Amino acid sequence: MRVQPYMIVSGATFNSNKTDGFFDVNAAQYTSYYKSNRTLSNLPVRGHFDLNKFKAKRPIPSNNTYVSIEGFLRDVETDMTGQATLFNMSIENISFLGRAVLPASTAAGQGKCYLC
Repeated sequence: MRVQPYMIVSGATFNSNKTDGFFDVNAAQYTSYYKSNRTLSNLPVRGHFDLNKFKAKRPIPSNNTYVSIEGFLRDVETDMTGQATLFNMSIENISFLGRAVLPASTAAGQGKCYLC
């Protein structure tokens, strides 16, 4: 008997598609191999809602919203060399954690950033 892996992922959302019911999260990971270049250490996840569980409305988050999602791994997409490029998961639970803070711009006419 084969058991599907269960994943818990947190991060900022992007590529939200309310029509097709999915969104993407690049979950940052800390691995010592990439400690000098953490941008390479991401787990690319696409979350899909089960239409049977979320019949009335799928709670698709807006872009730049922090979420924590959990569910079962459905599929792993790979490139031509066999490297994993996207992990598709079926969402069982979602928690909304707020909006992502965008970098503050410099104050108009002041030349300084007071929020930095």
